[in-house]
Amino acid sequence: MPKETILGFDLFTWETWDSVDENIYMFSNVMFFPDSLKKFNGSTVGVSRNGDIVVGYNNQAHTIDLFNVPEFVSYVAKRIK
Repeated sequence: MPKETILGFDLFTWETWDSVDENIYMFSNVMFFPDSLKKFNGSTVGVSRNGDIVVGYNNQAHTIDLFNVPEFVSYVAKRIK
């Protein structure tokens, strides 16, 4: 499966994708790498060119701020030391 990486951080793999418009991509049947996001596995994820990430889960939209994902924060912290 192809994977989506942000700033070198492996975020998720995906089964299929589609372009909603020139700024938003939708990925289906995603499987997240970070343990803190695995509850969203199997969901559809929208990613904008601005870096906004929205997960469709349990009939709701959940916005993900990567700086609230512990694994991403740790990844970034190791690279700026």
